[in-house]
Amino acid sequence: DIAIVFTFIPEVDKVNSKLEPLTGAEFTISKLVKGEDGKEAEWATVKRADGTDYEYKMTVDAAGTHFSFKGIDDGIYRVTESKVPDGFNKADDIYFVVEAKHDVKNKLTELVIKDLDGKVIGTSDDSDTTNLGTFTVSKDAGTATTTVINQEGVVLPSTGGIGTTIFYIVGGVLVVGAVVLLIVRRRMRTEEE
Repeated sequence: DIAIVFTFIPEVDKVNSKLEPLTGAEFTISKLVKGEDGKEAEWATVKRADGTDYEYKMTVDAAGTHFSFKGIDDGIYRVTESKVPDGFNKADDIYFVVEAKHDVKNKLTELVIKDLDGKVIGTSDDSDTTNLGTFTVSKDAGTATTTVINQEGVVLPSTGGIGTTIFYIVGGVLVVGAVVLLIVRRRMRTEEE
């Protein structure tokens, strides 16, 4: 039997809000791995054949702005910015699904990148969807390249959510209690007179 394993290279270009190359970032890539013995699937750091982790420092270019992760196969992945450049906000995690199509001679015919909802966000086929903006895919090189933008400034605390709901409920209860108390006092005064 012959087993042929195709692997691919996700690439990340790090830029600032002006789309200028940005140094000082670090990335980690994880794969969603099916749990054993009925356990839920979990994120696991991608490993090389020798058991070491794939990390930015092993695959970053000399300028420190282009990161690549060799040896990725079909599956669901997450790229996380594990170190944020000074003065910038952390970029959102990137989630993507790698799917490859092969012909009967095991030649790669198409490399497709999808989001978690199954929408194609990058493909190497010859259709009109070859450049969908999120990933640029090269079938010949086996690469899927995306750009990660960091915004400058401070992250503001989030507002809203369950915290405000609790205040609304407590406030409403206090108002209803005050109205009931007012009515009871008025009735008591009326009965005394």
